[in-house]
Amino acid sequence: MSVLVIISILIGVGIMIDRSTKYTYRSARDSERAADVESLAMIFESYYRRNVGSYPKTTQAVAAVSNTELLRPPGVTVNSLVSPTTGAVPTNVTIKQYSYQPLQADGSICSGTAPGPCVRFFLYYVQETDGQMVTLESSHQQ
Repeated sequence: MSVLVIISILIGVGIMIDRSTKYTYRSARDSERAADVESLAMIFESYYRRNVGSYPKTTQAVAAVSNTELLRPPGVTVNSLVSPTTGAVPTNVTIKQYSYQPLQADGSICSGTAPGPCVRFFLYYVQETDGQMVTLESSHQQ
């Protein structure tokens, strides 16, 4: 009888340690996502200053980033910077991608064929720990 109690306690402790470890790893990956997206935002702000008031268009974003590791969320081996096709807040962002949404002054997406400058942007990523989408916005919000 006492052996069963000890085994039950050990199993319970093992389960708690396993859950704690998984949460720690998820939290660390979320921290990496946040750092990547903040670095991307700084790169796009620098692009804005160099290009007289325009952020990169959807077709220029990847080329603007020299450190392509920033384009890969934790555990992803390929560039995963995607861009929505409209100015609406994207609803399909996953933990395996970052989303870059440059906008024109009228709020429409600033694609490769957009005539005007990209006056603001939003970067999105999803946290693994709670599934919440996080939004970073550009310094300039014209």
